[in-house]
Order: sequence, then C-alpha cells, then structure tokens
Amino acid sequence: MDFVFDGQPTGKTIRDTKIVLRGLEQNPKTESRWAQLARAGHKVMQFLSAGRYVGNVVDGKVTLYGGKKKGSKKTASRRKPRA
Repeated sequence: MDFVFDGQPTGKTIRDTKIVLRGLEQNPKTESRWAQLARAGHKVMQFLSAGRYVGNVVDGKVTLYGGKKKGSKKTASRRKPRA
C-alpha cells in the first residue's frame, strides 16, 4: 500500500516536499525479529521510502530507523582516568 504526503516548502528547502511511503505487511515466514513478532500474533508493518526501510509499526507503536535522536548528544565521560 502506497501513501503520498504533500508537505509545505520551508525557507531551508527548495526541492519538492512530496514524501512517498510504501507500507508492507510483515511476512511471518522470514527470519527477522519483526517476523517473529508477526508469528506471535502481533500486527507488524514495515515502511519504505525511496527503496529504503524507514520504520515500522508494531501493534500501533512506531519505530523509526536511522537519523539522529532528539536530545541525544555525546558527552565526555565523567570518570576519573585510571592511574
């Protein structure tokens, strides 16, 4: 199933903001952890955009792949160096 979203261009973007997502029901016969959930009776869908997996939904809970997580910054360790 394909979904098409038309976005609003911003001052930072000059390209088309159309996003196309393809939703695929998880095949429970594969070896992935998502298939294992499907075999256990969970509702699992994978989503692709431009041929890349971008996320999934399991029983209504969304998981997005890749990208930066909001608020995550690497900080220096506060441990004292070993002598």
